[in-house]
Parts: sequence; structure tokens; C-alpha cells
Amino acid sequence: MVEASLEPDTKKEDLVTSRNGKYDAFTVSGTRLFVTDKRAGKLFEITGLPLEWRPFSDLIWADGRTLMFDRWSQPHYGVHYAVNVESQRLVAAVPFPDNVIYDPQRPKH
Repeated sequence: MVEASLEPDTKKEDLVTSRNGKYDAFTVSGTRLFVTDKRAGKLFEITGLPLEWRPFSDLIWADGRTLMFDRWSQPHYGVHYAVNVESQRLVAAVPFPDNVIYDPQRPKH
């Protein structure tokens, strides 16, 4: 996360507020992800994640400090991310398909 600034008339998309009300998260143009620390009055951008041209989706707060979101690399494969905004650290990056196929091996008769 790096400190950032935006023009006042920038359109904030997918705005979500943390459960404790301390943080807002939103996208700009789908491909840029920001977090506002409302107590400190600072704006941060989450950077350095792969596939920077792909949009972010499904922003949600797990608790008062953990922001979770997805970035799809193709229509059927994405990565689910979790970021602790207080420590400004990536907590998890978990790849997943849009559907999970489980086909147990069966003994042949």
C-alpha cells in the first residue's frame, strides 16, 4: 500500500466501509484499488498485485481491518486476496477456479 491522492471529482466505484467504520475501500476505473483511513485522513492505493490491467471485484471487509477482494486472470480463474490495512500487508493470495470440480476415483469393477 502506498500513500496516494486523487482529484476531488474522481468517481469512486464499489465503495465499502469497514465494520468498525474506520476505513473505506473503493475502486477507480475498476483496475485501481484504494483504501481511505478515515481517522488519519489518508488515502492509500493497493499496488504491486499481478495483472494490473485486470479489474478488481467483490470488495468486502472480513472485519475492521481485513479487506478481501478478487482479481480474475481469465473468465474461469481468479485470485482471492486479503489485505490487513492496519499493517499494510498482504495476508493471503489464493487462486481459485469459478467452479470446483471434484471427481473421486472409483474402483473399477
